Formats: sequence, C-alpha cells, structure tokens
Amino acid sequence: MLTLEQIQVLHEAITSGDWIEAANLAFEAEGSDVRVENRAEAFTALKSLEKNLAAQKEYQKISVLLWGDGMFNSRPSVVRMVFEEVVANSKLLIMGGSSLSKTFSCGVLYYLFWRQDPYWTAVKLAAPSETHLYGNLFSHLVALHRASVLPMTDDDVKNIDINETELFISMHDALPEMRIQGVLCKQNQVSAGALRGHKPKPYRKPSHPVLGQWTNLFILIDEGSQVSPGAFEDLKTTEASIDETKGNVKIVIAFNPEEVSDKVVQMAEPEEGWDIEQVDTLYKWVSKLGYPVLRLDGKRFENVVQRKNIYQGMLSYEAYLGFLKAGEHSGQYWAKGRGFPPLKDNAYTIVSAAWMQTQRGEPIYVNTVKNIGILDTALQGADKALFGVGRWGEASGWIDYKGNITTFKDRTNPDKEITRYVAVLDQIFQLPKTESTVQIIQEVMGRCKTMGISSEDLVMDRTGNASGTYSHAKTYWGDVLGVDFGTKSDDTKVLAEDLNTAYDLYDGKVTELWFAAKRWMDPTVCALLVNPIVPTSPLFTHMTTRRYRNVKGGRVRVEPKEEYKARNQGVSPDEADILCMLVEWCRQRGGVTPGIVEKRDRDNPIMKDAEKVSTVNIDEYDSLESAEFVSNSLSES
Repeated sequence: MLTLEQIQVLHEAITSGDWIEAANLAFEAEGSDVRVENRAEAFTALKSLEKNLAAQKEYQKISVLLWGDGMFNSRPSVVRMVFEEVVANSKLLIMGGSSLSKTFSCGVLYYLFWRQDPYWTAVKLAAPSETHLYGNLFSHLVALHRASVLPMTDDDVKNIDINETELFISMHDALPEMRIQGVLCKQNQVSAGALRGHKPKPYRKPSHPVLGQWTNLFILIDEGSQVSPGAFEDLKTTEASIDETKGNVKIVIAFNPEEVSDKVVQMAEPEEGWDIEQVDTLYKWVSKLGYPVLRLDGKRFENVVQRKNIYQGMLSYEAYLGFLKAGEHSGQYWAKGRGFPPLKDNAYTIVSAAWMQTQRGEPIYVNTVKNIGILDTALQGADKALFGVGRWGEASGWIDYKGNITTFKDRTNPDKEITRYVAVLDQIFQLPKTESTVQIIQEVMGRCKTMGISSEDLVMDRTGNASGTYSHAKTYWGDVLGVDFGTKSDDTKVLAEDLNTAYDLYDGKVTELWFAAKRWMDPTVCALLVNPIVPTSPLFTHMTTRRYRNVKGGRVRVEPKEEYKARNQGVSPDEADILCMLVEWCRQRGGVTPGIVEKRDRDNPIMKDAEKVSTVNIDEYDSLESAEFVSNSLSES
C-alpha cells in the first residue's frame, strides 16, 4: 500500500506534467511490473488508483494525491479526526473551537465521496446565510475542484457544470438532484424547509453491488448553533432512512458550542450531563439523544501545543491566547478556544452548570420528611402548566448520581457527624392546559392527595392572571403558599450567615427566588439537590442560562422573562421556576435557614414534629441499597 510520502511524490510528478512517470511510479511502489506509455493510459491508471484508495477509505491519501499539502492540507490531527469519524458514522455532531476545520474538512470529504459516484450522489451543504455558505465553504470546494491535479474526466470543463450563483456542482448529464448543492436554513425559520424530506432514491442503474438501486445522500450543516431548531426536526425524515449496513446516508452538523441552551448543544449533551471536569477528557462520545459527537479542542491543536503556526490558516497560538486572555469565565474562551459549552459562572449567568451536575442526588433523610407540591399554572400564552414534587427534611448526608455517599460533618469539628435540612426536587409533571381555575385546582388536589401533600405544603405561582387560581385554592382548600414573582424582595436572609437581607441584595422577588436557589445549591451549603430521575433537559438549561445585571444600590436584577424567551426561541424557563418555588416554600415554612451553621426555628411546627422522632443512626447504612431503602421508606411515610 502506498504511503502518504509516496502519494506526495506522485502529486508532485503530476503537477510538473509527468503523468506517465507518476503512473509508473505508482505501479513500481506497489510492486507491479505494469507500465504505461502514454498520457491516456497514465490518466486511466491514476484514476484507478484514486478509485482503489476510495474503496479502502484512504481519503487522506486521495486528498494528498489531488492537492498535496497546498490548498487543502489533510495532515493536521483535527482534519484526520473529522475524516475518520465522518467515514465511521451515519450521523455525527462536530463541536469545536474556531478555525479547526470542522466544516471544511467534512465538506472536502463529501466532495471526495461525490467524485467517486457523481451520477448517484446528492450532497447538501447547509448554512444559515448565503454569504457564509458561499464564502466559507462552497467557493472553496469550487476552487479545490478546479485545482485538482487529477481531473474527474478527460474534459471536466465540458462534462461538469459549476454554477456559483445557484451554488451547485454537477455532472452535465446527471439527474438534477445528484449534485453538490448549497441550501439555506435561516435562524428565523420554524422549519428549515430546504432540508425537509430528503431521502436516498431508488434511481440507480445499473444496480450497485451493495446499495442496489439506492443513491447516496450526504448532508452537512455548518454553524449549527445559528441554525433554526426546525432544521433538526426536518432531518428526522432523513435519519429514518439511515441504513448502517449501507453507509449511503450521512448527516453531519458542525458548530461552536456557544450556549448550553442552543438546540444543537442539547443534542450533543453526554449521558451524564455537562460537567466542567470533562473539559480535558471528553472528546468522543454518544449523546443522551443517541448522536455520536466529536469535539475538537483548540488547546490540543498542534499550532497551540507547539506555540508556532505549523498549519497556516488554522487556529494560531496567538488567536488561542486571545481567547484565553478574555478569561476562563469567558464564553469566547470556552466555545471558540476549547470547543466546550461555557459552564463556569460569568458576569451574566446566575447558576453554575457545574453545580447543576454535581448536585444531582438524593438526601438520606433521618426524621420526618415533608412532601412538597409546586404548581405553575401558566394560564395564558405558550408557557407550560407544570406540577412539581419535592421533599424537605433533616438528613444525615446524601447520595450523588454516581452512587457515592457523603455524610454531613460539623464544619468546626470534621470528626463529628451532624444532620442538616435539605430540599430535593423529585419530579416535574406537565399538566393539561386549561383556563378553568376550578379544573386545575381539582387536578392538583387529586395529585396531592395521592402523594400525602396537604394544602399547607403546596406552593404556587400567584403572579398576574394566576392570582385567581391561587385565591380559589386558598378559599376552597386551605392555606396554600402563594408566590408573586412581581413583588419586592423580602426582608429575610437567604443564608444564616448573611449580613444583609434579600431586600438589600436583590432587586425584586424573582431575583430573590433565583439567587436563593443558586445559593442553596452551592456545594458548600448543599441545601438543595435535584433527584437524578429528573430529566436534565430542559431544567439544567433553564437554570444555567438565565442572566442578571447589576443595578443601583449594589443590588442585582434577573433579566425579564421576556428577554430570556427572546434569546431562547420563545422558550420560557418554567421548569426552573418550579425549582425556585420549592426553595421559597422551604424558606417560608420549613423552619430552617441553611448556612455554614444552619439556623433552626424551634417554634416552627416542622421542628417540633422532627424532635418527636428519634434520629436514625447513620452507622446502620451498610450499603447504597440500604441507604436508598431508608430514604424511600421515610419519604413514603
């Protein structure tokens, strides 16, 4: 088998016009006695070499044969990784830093696929704008096609049509769909349209030994984070036509992971969720939605590692330093430098994505446990009507999502085991949407009855139109706790050691609710957990993408929900509101203020009830299973 270096020699020979010498060198390198004597025979031999390399899936060698290391260099590690993963997978998400050839490498590979079977191959190159599509991809493929030292036919000019206005490359006499075609999928479209309904067709004649009559279909979407989520829904039809044994359908989406709220970033989320600890280990995986993912990290790229521009036109060491200088809390550094979703707290987002991951677990409750109901009616608009269920009680420790048990210790005496009060969100249900206050309260009362939740242990939104539903619940059921997101902050403290009240710190009730949830979730406080059975999406996305700003008086203010929805395709952070209202119930009626040393209100009925129950000895927990059994049993009681 010819090496890359031998292929490079062939390329140089063809470039200098020595076609006969190039063909004979190829035969000689392969140990063959065959020789050619004229250019026509040399052309046939070299085209046969290209075809054989394609059959062996040696596309890097084909690129060297056609272009050497000039207009397209296949030697960088990122290019080789893209080639390898695109060949191996029928669908693939490529997320990575800037200028790491995520899209271009795939586009070149698709061009090489098309060269081998141009009459029966459809390539769709999609991007959110025509300027981007032409300038960043299509024009380069046209230039590469024209610069190839080995033409596709004896007369490419006569046999191949190139239309840079309508963005296609096609054999002159091929079916209209069998071409390389640029298509648009704009950000403001609900459906991409141009990507809808594409499937391989049973057009091929004569039949292929593997594919039969079926054609090839290869789709590449560039700038996936800027593309309408409707485009990904449109691709479902194409995905349904994938046959892994044939390999004639491929879908690749390339993107910078700019925000965890982006649809394509959610599609790439690992089974265990995003975690900042993955940044130096997570490079290839299958997402929880079943998509193979390849991540290209600028920190590992040759130009950055060796601190010199080995590969021109790609991410330079200076450019990487520019992202790094913006700070490790910068979204630019994470998305464009490391090719990883921004997770660390910065000046804009409230809750750390790392905390949402690490604080997934269940408390080990040791005394009376309160089951809490949380209701968000969402009477109008597109917001969802949700009902959440949580628990609040005294715990000796907790079990994280990996099964590790943490026992609470006295911070002033680490050898002493203690208990703390902990809230956990166990489940979120979507309710039937209705404008009938009677109907929705009857629905919630029925659910609460089956879960042992009294009216005093239900918290619900009473903002705006929801006030009528709240009034009905309070009048005909009992002392339900109502939360008006539009009021002023309270004059209570969020944590026991705070010097200032919530009113001093937060501009408005909604800001107080969100920051209380954030501070209770802080691993050093560990007063709020999310049960691992609660789906991470969309809750984690909502919690980690709400922004805030500094306002007068040294306080902070959460961005209005309208602004959040405008940034997130109209999606409301409803699931996050459920979590925030759980914390609010605990603050108002739970009888405990968490902190380094939590403060317990001994006059609160919950505290009095808890003192009547003997504490379970945590030494009795011999295993994870027994701890779960005790926790579940106490919750049910």
